[in-house]
Amino acid sequence: MPAFSLEAMLAAIEKFKVTELLTPPPVAVMIIKSPLVSKYDVSSIKYLLCGAAPLAKETSLQLEGVFEKSKATVRQGYGMTEATCSITLFEPGQVDETRAGVGYLCANMQARIVDDDMNDVGYGQVGEALVRGPNVFKGYWHNEGATKDAFTEDGWLKTGDYVEVRPDGLFTIVDRKKVSQIGP
Repeated sequence: MPAFSLEAMLAAIEKFKVTELLTPPPVAVMIIKSPLVSKYDVSSIKYLLCGAAPLAKETSLQLEGVFEKSKATVRQGYGMTEATCSITLFEPGQVDETRAGVGYLCANMQARIVDDDMNDVGYGQVGEALVRGPNVFKGYWHNEGATKDAFTEDGWLKTGDYVEVRPDGLFTIVDRKKVSQIGP
């Protein structure tokens, strides 16, 4: 598709029997509200992943209602461009019944959760997620100052996101610490 079109997306789902749908919340809301959905067979969808912004529990359940025939459940993921998108995900069969979690740390990723003074916090406590792994970028192109600000002195990427982690490793996004100031 050269440009997004809900109708073109629905037609593609029907034509190609798409089984996995990855979508940001605004498109999820479009799917929920649009009368176009009833004109297409979307029963092939088995897996729904929502990312790029938090999805409210109510919206998640409404989206699942659209795909009730195929029993698809919504999972959220968490990532950022600087981590080549993925930081946390759910395995295909996993579902967070609270619909608040954004998954478990991806393979080969490490995370620290710290308070505003950079002290590690424990499970169930809110703090900023710091991450590192092979998918984390090396820095901003021709912007040494922004690169220096993005990392701790010992190499952890500062996500700017406040998270809470349960003892089983499930991450929940709580708030945004800062607005990105990246630029020329």
